[in-house]
Amino acid sequence: MKGVSLIMLPYIATHLSQSELGRLEVLSTIAIIISIIFGLSLHEALYRFSGIANENKKNKITADIFILSLIIAAISLPIIWILCPLLSQISALKSSTLELELLHNPISI
Repeated sequence: MKGVSLIMLPYIATHLSQSELGRLEVLSTIAIIISIIFGLSLHEALYRFSGIANENKKNKITADIFILSLIIAAISLPIIWILCPLLSQISALKSSTLELELLHNPISI
């Protein structure tokens, strides 16, 4: 993903105005912060605890982390839908509620 970003950044920068590029950066920064909060580094926990376990325990740990991620998704989706109108009212952001909701729905799932 970082390689694609490295290739696409000069292309996007030439086709977007300065204000649009700034808006894109603010939206991506918010998405990264929200993904860190709701992600809880579950993929790191999977690697850490499942990597050294035997086969039966690996399946149990994987199932537990999957269930935990589903619970987090079920909890975070309504929170995101509640927070998006509040975030869109910030004057520096200048983005619509729909843009934020579309941006943050994949993060919660």
